[in-house]
Amino acid sequence: MGLSGSPAVWQRLIDRVLGADLDPYVFAYLDDIIIVTPTFKQHLEILEKVINRIHAAGLTLNRDKCKFCREELKYLGYVVNQAVLHVDPEKVQAILNIPTPRNVTEVRRVVGLASWYRRFIRDFSTIVSPLTSLLKKGKSFH
Repeated sequence: MGLSGSPAVWQRLIDRVLGADLDPYVFAYLDDIIIVTPTFKQHLEILEKVINRIHAAGLTLNRDKCKFCREELKYLGYVVNQAVLHVDPEKVQAILNIPTPRNVTEVRRVVGLASWYRRFIRDFSTIVSPLTSLLKKGKSFH
């Protein structure tokens, strides 16, 4: 059992280790770090900085989990290629395969999963409003 704030503490640590100067090219979510650059040369330069900073902080990388110099990769439920974020079709299919929610807990789960991709869905709030209305206090679920 860990500390309840452990993920937030880790995120602050990794953000501090990587530094704000790498911001436009390096994205970190907990222990998932991605480097997106316009050129291969720049990618190698940024990669070297990231590795050096991680080691200087006394942290290590698991070589088996690292993927270097990829033109496309899956990251946090998205597909990233040519510095563009796309929806991962496998994740969308998983959402489409979720059975119809039968209670408030299941509605909350479906809305939460779908919300992860809201930036790709025009008028998301309008589309999901019939479901979110079921989450209001005192609302009966049928």
